[in-house]
Amino acid sequence: MRNSTALALAQRATAPPTRGAFTLIELLIVVTIIAILAAIALPNFLEAQTRSKVARVKADMHALATAIESYRVDGNHYPYRQNETANPPTSEPATPQATKRAQRLSQLTTPIGYISSLPVDLFESHVPAPNNIIDYYDPEQTSWLLNATHPRSYQPGRRVPEGGAGWLLVSVGPDTYLGAIDNSCACPLGDIRTRGTVYFVYDPTNGTVSKGNIYDSSSYGMDGGASLTRQFYSGN
Repeated sequence: MRNSTALALAQRATAPPTRGAFTLIELLIVVTIIAILAAIALPNFLEAQTRSKVARVKADMHALATAIESYRVDGNHYPYRQNETANPPTSEPATPQATKRAQRLSQLTTPIGYISSLPVDLFESHVPAPNNIIDYYDPEQTSWLLNATHPRSYQPGRRVPEGGAGWLLVSVGPDTYLGAIDNSCACPLGDIRTRGTVYFVYDPTNGTVSKGNIYDSSSYGMDGGASLTRQFYSGN
């Protein structure tokens, strides 16, 4: 009997102590570590997500450009897409109405399917479906907008011939606005606050989420916008 009691006491003495619940301090330490790791990882995740969207928009622009050129081959002219309320020869420059995007570009999907569906602008959050698509300016509209900017507006000898600027594809870019301003005033897309900055080109070297639009052009291609910006602002 004594031997069994002694053995039981010895087993209790050598048994590892039982662990209770975590203390409040331990839980706070764990939560703090998780918060620090999340603060480090989240910006990198968001930047990677933005870069992925930019790449997708550019790929969609390439597909849309192919459809536009195929349309021209069949019809011997580009799709029509201008601003119905402010077109040449009026002097008031304006970008095409956002509410007409899908209606005007539907000619690329029906009756002949040059593209299966009009690609959505992944950064457009201010225009509801179905007009939240990558926008297209026809050559006449692009030339008109280009000629309306400084210095061509007052130097007729440097103006681009009608349709000479080629078509233009436009995504609002990661800042989600058409141009380089915060359009919080809800100004029309042709308003001076917008049209004065519509030609700013998105440049990721200024920050993944920086101001400016993403462009593709039949004249200048998708070169980061350097040539396009020079054309709009220098008149060269």
